[in-house]
Amino acid sequence: MAGRRTHAGDGVYQSEVQALIAFIGVAGQTAGTLLIALLFQFIARGRGRHEYVRYWGFAWLAYALALLVLLPYIASQTPALWATAGPPPWWATPVYALYNFCKLCFLMFLLTGLLDYAGRMTARRFLRGAVPTCVAFTALSLALSDDFLASAAWQSVLVVATMAAGYLVLQRLPPSARSYGTGFVSGVLLLNGAIWIVYFGSLVYGTTVPLADQNPLIAGLVLNSGYLDILVEMALAYGLTMILLEENRRDMLGAQRELADTNQQLQRDALFDPLTGVYNRLAFERRTGLGSAGRGFGVVVVVDLDQLKETNDTFGHDVGDRLIKALADALAGRLREMDRIYRIGGDEFVLVMPRATRDEVAARVARVIADAPPFEATSGVRRPLLASIGTAEFRGLDDLGLAFAEADRRMYEHKRSRAAHDRRPTGGADPVTPAPESD
Repeated sequence: MAGRRTHAGDGVYQSEVQALIAFIGVAGQTAGTLLIALLFQFIARGRGRHEYVRYWGFAWLAYALALLVLLPYIASQTPALWATAGPPPWWATPVYALYNFCKLCFLMFLLTGLLDYAGRMTARRFLRGAVPTCVAFTALSLALSDDFLASAAWQSVLVVATMAAGYLVLQRLPPSARSYGTGFVSGVLLLNGAIWIVYFGSLVYGTTVPLADQNPLIAGLVLNSGYLDILVEMALAYGLTMILLEENRRDMLGAQRELADTNQQLQRDALFDPLTGVYNRLAFERRTGLGSAGRGFGVVVVVDLDQLKETNDTFGHDVGDRLIKALADALAGRLREMDRIYRIGGDEFVLVMPRATRDEVAARVARVIADAPPFEATSGVRRPLLASIGTAEFRGLDDLGLAFAEADRRMYEHKRSRAAHDRRPTGGADPVTPAPESD
């Protein structure tokens, strides 16, 4: 190399340096593209349910393969690396063909992924037409060109068309699907399309004017395109990764909402009685909904149906279930906002009524049941709701357990008293009278 520099002068030395710089650019682009391809293969394994991720992974693999195929040819044309650098070797044509085909596959899979992401077209439908197009365009570019730069000029037509198509696909996304990632990728696609328009113009112009005689800036851009290409590729990979992260965030938020809904439903199933829709025994034991009664006084009311067994034996358990629900509806429909109702057994309910007294509550609950519409057991058979009640006062949640036990005892006293005196009402009589309250 030192002897060639002495005899040939600065012109040859600069040509060798430029060739070496170009090779380093392509080598760096190859290494960077391989890393991007590995990254997308890793991402695709974790998000396999999204087809567009797989297609973008295939795109970067195709691009990496194209550069790996091209790299030995570039080395053979770099005097600093290849002592016999000169005319293209015999295997240059197959290299052109494979490079062009792999590069076109990159464009095909990139656009396939964008179409699949946007939901514009099924991937298989697009690929059925895209694969033959890649093969035909590769053959055409080889038939009409005799060197690498000429074949690259043909390739630039499809590159610009793909960048434009990808940009339009992303711009037609609905507003709800647009994001920083889609906007960034759109900008990169426009930039890459503009760069390849410059490449195309310079390469076509180069058919009559050699690159060395063209504008130094444009000639340097074309000869050292590997450096600019890797920057654009990194930007594109960053944008696509941003889209994937945004999609992952949307999926996570959706999963969190579903989990919250499921958790809410599970809590409801655990704390609510499925037949009547009121709180169940577990809710009462946990004091669910009793925040307003925490430090104040109030009344616990125990209500027990009197005719459930008779109804079940006469009409069946389905009718008995309707009777239970009828009592729950009658009680719940007349409660205050702060009051709570719980079904703690088959036919037994508990009312917790903060800031109330026994005298007013016993009479009011009895009147609510007495005023309830008659229960229609079967067609033409109606019966009034009959229930026994017991009440007890409490002061704070700590006293609620003792108050419940006292109210339950008084309810059974009321039930026994009614049974002993056969006080079931008929006609317009009240079906329930307040339980006798003893201190």
